[in-house]
Amino acid sequence: MTDSDRVERYLVLVEKLERLEDEVRLLQGEIQTLMEAMTEAEERQAAEKLGQDHAAKFRALERHMEQRRSPPVE
Repeated sequence: MTDSDRVERYLVLVEKLERLEDEVRLLQGEIQTLMEAMTEAEERQAAEKLGQDHAAKFRALERHMEQRRSPPVE
């Protein structure tokens, strides 16, 4: 691979990373909107489904649900 090829590959990867970061921000916003609209029963159902395959995500969802239910700290 020549210097020119490496530079071109680098630029392609940077562009791809920027697009992925934009997509991640959009997905995070959509996830947040959905979670805010969920009932406790839906939260439990989502936690159960996540827990079947993804224990770490299950714990993260549980933490989020607990934080959402706790009174704000002033």
